[in-house]
Amino acid sequence: MKLDENAIRNKEINADYWNLWHRYEELGYFVPSQLWLYRTLFCNTLIIVIAAYSIIHYPQEWFFNGVMVGTFIVQQGFLTHDGGHRLIHPDT
Repeated sequence: MKLDENAIRNKEINADYWNLWHRYEELGYFVPSQLWLYRTLFCNTLIIVIAAYSIIHYPQEWFFNGVMVGTFIVQQGFLTHDGGHRLIHPDT
């Protein structure tokens, strides 16, 4: 594989990427949204509260209860993943 100067494989594509990155940074696309974080935490809390209420009062609705608990677990997984991208704390 032939490299360009300074060992950059494809200088033109790399330059396009950095121009796009700087433009997104100017537009604020890389700034974490705390509103999104709080809204997601509120929704996840609401999901698990509804699931717990349903499990206690309607144990015969096992499918609905399972869907609610599964939804909570998946949403918490997404939140944990996004936390790894400096959404919650800037220091990884």
